[in-house]
Amino acid sequence: MTVRKPAPERKAEILEATLRLADELGPDRLSTEAIARAVGLTQPGIFRHFPTKQAIWEAVATTITDKMAAGWRAVLDRGGTPVDRLRGLIGAQLRLIQATPAIPAILFSRELHAENDFLRKSVLGLMNRF
Repeated sequence: MTVRKPAPERKAEILEATLRLADELGPDRLSTEAIARAVGLTQPGIFRHFPTKQAIWEAVATTITDKMAAGWRAVLDRGGTPVDRLRGLIGAQLRLIQATPAIPAILFSRELHAENDFLRKSVLGLMNRF
């Protein structure tokens, strides 16, 4: 029996599982059934928190862009020489990718972007901010 958790905690758990499974299976092969199994829910349980699979990817995109932007801000707020800032930005990106290995696959997945306009626009907006 699955333990009932507060909605924000369950949503975070679903997003975490989505990122982990996107790395393991590839974002284009990830199903809501696999996500549900990973968090110990049924598919309807997943859709209770995210009405569509696209809504899951939108939340993933927001999570990734927020984490990237926060890492960049932290580096740029420290100041330093242009070389120091560039090293810091590269280091921040590499640490984030090390912590979340699915990021490159999600950012560069043609199939995923073709199916998810919000994700594509989020990634393009992120690239423009960089």
